[in-house]
Amino acid sequence: MASKLPDSVEGLRAIGNQSFRKGQYAEASALYCGALRLLQVRGSSDPEEESVLYSNEAACHLKDGKCTDCIKDCTSVLALVPFSMKPLLRRASAYEALEKYPRAYVDYKTVLQIDNSVASALKGINRMTRALMDSLGPEWRLKLRSIPVVPVSDQKRWNSLPSENKETTKNKSNETTKSTVPSAGDVE
Repeated sequence: MASKLPDSVEGLRAIGNQSFRKGQYAEASALYCGALRLLQVRGSSDPEEESVLYSNEAACHLKDGKCTDCIKDCTSVLALVPFSMKPLLRRASAYEALEKYPRAYVDYKTVLQIDNSVASALKGINRMTRALMDSLGPEWRLKLRSIPVVPVSDQKRWNSLPSENKETTKNKSNETTKSTVPSAGDVE
């Protein structure tokens, strides 16, 4: 880590992102945490910036196998920005790693309400369904907590193209969705 750290939230976040890309997750997490503290000390109330920092910190925790810390940070993000896809995916992955399959299922299912083409959520739902059937039996769905309803304004499953262009771009959008959908391990 550099001897003199920047005294701005943006600077700490940028260095944290560099550390994350280098695989230095503990260092990146400390930088994101420092940026969060700086936001709080300055009394800045920027939920968007705060949510990004918590989300990035959660990504570090997930990479380091600190699933409980990841869940805590993702829950903080979702309190600030409900139905944010990356934190839902990260939290689902952390719940899955901790074998909290009902909670992972709910988060994966929530992601699919937002965007039903997210491959990692589709695969996660399949894994969780198998695990829940094995552990809770055929009535497993009755034992889940309720799945939150995602407002239409937060759903991204409908294409805003005019109807005549939908057919011609359908194949293109399927090809590009894989690269544009965020993964649980990305930082912002």
